[in-house]
Amino acid sequence: MATDSNGNDGGRRKINDISSPYYLSSADFPGMNICGMVLKGESNYREWSTAMKNALRAKRKVGFIDGSIPQPTTNTPDSEDWVIVNAMIVGWLMTATDLVLIRSNLTYMDSALNFWDDLKTRFSVADPMRIYELKEAIRQCRQKGQTVTAYFGELKTLWDDYGGLRAIPQCKCNRCTCDLNKQFLRLIEIEKTHEFLLGLDHDGFGVLRSNILSKDDLPSMTKVYQAVTQEERTRNVIKGREERTEVMALAA
Repeated sequence: MATDSNGNDGGRRKINDISSPYYLSSADFPGMNICGMVLKGESNYREWSTAMKNALRAKRKVGFIDGSIPQPTTNTPDSEDWVIVNAMIVGWLMTATDLVLIRSNLTYMDSALNFWDDLKTRFSVADPMRIYELKEAIRQCRQKGQTVTAYFGELKTLWDDYGGLRAIPQCKCNRCTCDLNKQFLRLIEIEKTHEFLLGLDHDGFGVLRSNILSKDDLPSMTKVYQAVTQEERTRNVIKGREERTEVMALAA
C-alpha cells in the first residue's frame, strides 16, 4: 500500500476517510462559497451564520469553529491534516464575506475558530434593549385572523431572532449522563408551545387550546401545530358547506 512522504499509511489518514471531519473531497477548494450567502454585516449575520454552520455541519466540520475539534499534538499526521482542513475553512469564511464592506476591515487570521469568533464579536448584536424588544414582541404576537401558517411563521421569526442572540448552552465535555441538554431543550419547546397556543384566536381555537393544555404531558410543538392546522382545515370545510347551503337557500 502506498505511503506518504512521512511514511504514514495513506489509507489510514483521517483526511482520506470520508466519515471523518478531516475529510476533503477533490471538489473542495478555498474559494468556494459553501453556504450560498455573503455576509454583509449586522443586517444578515444571524441568517448567514446559521447557513454557514449548517454547511459546515453537513461536511462534519462545525467542530473547527466551535472549538470541539482542537489542533492535535504537533508533528503528527493528524496535526498536519488538521492544519490543512483549518486553512480550507478559513478560505470558505473569507469567500463568504463581503469584499468591500467586511474583508477590508478584518484582520487575517489563520485559525478558523478565531476568525469565526471575531465575526461574531463584530456583527452579532445582542444588546439588552434588543433582547427585551424581542421578548415583548413574542409576548404580544397574536393570530388576529391570520391563517395558522402565517401566524406561526411570524412567531417563528421572532423565536429565531431571539435564539440568535441568546445561544442555548450545550455540554461539550461528552461526560454528561443525565441528558441535561435534552431536558433543557424540552423546557424551551414547552415555553414556545405555550406562546403559540396563547396567541391563537380564542373564537376559533379556544376549545382545542384548553384540551391540549389539560394534558398531563404536553405534546411536542410539531404535534400541537398539526392539531391546530387540522382544526383550521375542518373549520374551513364546515364554513364552506354552510356558505353553499345559504346560497342555495337564497336561490330557491
